[in-house]
Amino acid sequence: MASVIVVLASCSPTAESTGTTATSLPPSTTTTVPPTTTTTELPDLSVSTPAFENGETIPIEFTCDGTDISPELNIVGLPEPTRALAVIVEDPDAPLGTWYHWVEFDIPASTGSHDIVQDAGEIGVPGNNSWNLEGYMGPCPPEGEEHAYVFRIYALESTLDLPAGVDPDSVITAMDGKVIDTVQLTGLFGR
Repeated sequence: MASVIVVLASCSPTAESTGTTATSLPPSTTTTVPPTTTTTELPDLSVSTPAFENGETIPIEFTCDGTDISPELNIVGLPEPTRALAVIVEDPDAPLGTWYHWVEFDIPASTGSHDIVQDAGEIGVPGNNSWNLEGYMGPCPPEGEEHAYVFRIYALESTLDLPAGVDPDSVITAMDGKVIDTVQLTGLFGR
């Protein structure tokens, strides 16, 4: 212990003032260790489709006047800890109140991005639409009317564990407390 004190004393500025010879020590260096992991910020949750722009006309092939297939949906920015998705397509302009065109839930997903292919078919668990059928049924407004169709994507922290064929209200109720984030895309169609 005494030798450590002597070494420290000989390196101090007072050693020179007393006439003793100070030994030069190499300058101390600080090494910065880079972090082993980096954090990448995800973009905000968004949904798009190559079929149409938000607020624009839905092409006829995705409607009851065409082949009535679901459009491709591209979802990016799924937040942590997304474990499942739900897709609900609704027509809030329908004469009898909101009309559901597609209800699909417990779609396997994870953080990052997810694509739902065109004419997806069963990609998770199908709920019933307003025709009391499973699967996608495209826009089909009354003659002479244009309606807005809202494609809502829900990022869920867990699956809903509901049976196939449940009504839209049951899906919406089951999502309570499990929704991490939601995003929507709106298309228009008139006849």
